[in-house]
Amino acid sequence: MIRIVVLLGLVACYSPSYKDCEVTCSSGTCPAGYRCEQGMCRAPGFSGACGQMNGDTLDDTMMADAMIDGNPNLDSDGDGVMDNVDNCILKANANQANEDGDARGDVCDPCPPFTQYLDPLTQQMRPADVDSDGDSVGDGCDVFYVSSPGDRIVFFEGFKDNTVPANVMVSGPWSFTNGQARVLAQQATPASLRFMNVTTDPARHEILSSVATIHTFTGGGGMIRALGLVTSYDGSRGAGCLWGQDTSSVPHLMLVDVQGTGDIAVTREPLTNPLALPATTWMLLRRQVNQPSYQCYVSNEPLYPFMSFGPVPQGNIGLRARSADASFDWIMLVDRASN
Repeated sequence: MIRIVVLLGLVACYSPSYKDCEVTCSSGTCPAGYRCEQGMCRAPGFSGACGQMNGDTLDDTMMADAMIDGNPNLDSDGDGVMDNVDNCILKANANQANEDGDARGDVCDPCPPFTQYLDPLTQQMRPADVDSDGDSVGDGCDVFYVSSPGDRIVFFEGFKDNTVPANVMVSGPWSFTNGQARVLAQQATPASLRFMNVTTDPARHEILSSVATIHTFTGGGGMIRALGLVTSYDGSRGAGCLWGQDTSSVPHLMLVDVQGTGDIAVTREPLTNPLALPATTWMLLRRQVNQPSYQCYVSNEPLYPFMSFGPVPQGNIGLRARSADASFDWIMLVDRASN
């Protein structure tokens, strides 16, 4: 309320480029060129309920309708970026990281990596930031629970800073450029990034995802050559979803028991689509509540059943590659309180 009052008090003092639904108009007055409708100043060409812009149905007028605020004299979140250019006005993000290039920065985006997604029910593309169940996670990131609230985005990293992210343990030859984490993993030892500041909660259902690319395989046959996601890793054991070639050099999707530098395949499913390099996919590793039960998925492949192995999980999340030149665009953890 204080920030709104201050903003209204400054309306007559400066004339920035306002956005639709950014300024209230309880007095019936709006900046030049804007009209007052139901207490909000509407931009030319916009109509309907506030919050509905570019397919966005979120009621987020406090976030300036998902656009920047107009006040160059305020830094509401104290991140050093003034409100008139800040893509997250109320959440600090000095680097302004914005993976999907929309109006919201990653730290306040309901679905940071996507602007659209394919609705599995209608087979139509829909705006990813729409939040049908009202849990603050956009439908494009609310993978299995579009109509059931209770999800939260626990962590998102898009490698915007082109350097090693904070609180990450690096193993192997990783580089961070062009908004990607890239690794040239050798045959003998897997390369990994372990996010030490993210600890999975066994009491919550978990969905770990990423977009990854295999540029080429390295080394000879006889070993797993793949990349993927790791969860619930405590330093000695975890669960992984790897996509690439198995020990027989056949393209597979592998659910693996990660034990130190070893990856023991729990299940291997042949890929139904050719693995023509370079190859890019959306990956997903899913874990059930209070169970060491995991499910591995990549784009355009079947969704295989859950498999159980190991103790009840709790640990860090990470990225992993073996005998591959590979890159990751981002990593995201979403969880919920029940199945």
